[in-house]
Amino acid sequence: MQQMSRLDANRALLTLLLQEVEAYPDLRLGQVLVNLGVLTFEEGRPVDPFYEEPSVTLRRVRQSTQR
Repeated sequence: MQQMSRLDANRALLTLLLQEVEAYPDLRLGQVLVNLGVLTFEEGRPVDPFYEEPSVTLRRVRQSTQR
C-alpha cells in the first residue's frame, strides 16, 4: 500500500474537520479538535502535534471516529 502524501493527508483531515463542524455547529474549534482526536492529552496536558506527520494524525482520527 502506497503511503498517502502529506498534502493528501492534510486535505483528508480538513474534510473530516469540516464534516464535524457542519454536523455540530455549536461546538468550538478546540472542542472539535479534541473530540476527533486531533489534539490528545498525556497526564492531563495537551500534546504538541507540531512534528507529527498528518498521516499519523489522520490514522488516529479515523480510529477515534470508528468507535
